[in-house]
Amino acid sequence: MTTVVGIDLLTPTVPEADHLARTLLDAWGPAVVSVATHLCACTAPQHVALSVELVGGGQVSALRATTGPDTGAGGRVAAAAHLSRVGGRAVHYPGIERLVGTVTVADALQTVDRVVLLGGAEPAPGTPLVTREFVRPVFTGGTLVLTVDPAVGGTVVPFETPGPTPCCRDHS
Repeated sequence: MTTVVGIDLLTPTVPEADHLARTLLDAWGPAVVSVATHLCACTAPQHVALSVELVGGGQVSALRATTGPDTGAGGRVAAAAHLSRVGGRAVHYPGIERLVGTVTVADALQTVDRVVLLGGAEPAPGTPLVTREFVRPVFTGGTLVLTVDPAVGGTVVPFETPGPTPCCRDHS
């Protein structure tokens, strides 16, 4: 049995939430089964909450920031989405250590439930997946799904890049 904890500290960006996830992994170690980020628009300003699945227990709880507005709602939403596997971007999950370098789609399917090309088609099991050591699948419909893009030489790469260029910030 596991416990899922929602953490909403009004983290402003996904990279900062990833950093917080790494900090939690370092602090809680092998008790951590999985960690996911969740875009949270439930309180202003828009921010990123985390959910952490830990070995033991079975309850859903939320941590709140010690100052500022009530951020418990974001934590509760994140924890519930993670527990039911209907939302969240997985930062840490069982088998992630196998998704380094270049692996096949079939290899990736031993860690994630589905691999889909942007647009919905599924690549052939033997297709090389160049991980870039940055594989962030999402929980959707009860499964862990990795979206990929076609790349050079018949390979695929995870849709999310390790160093994304901020977009739309200066366009509004």
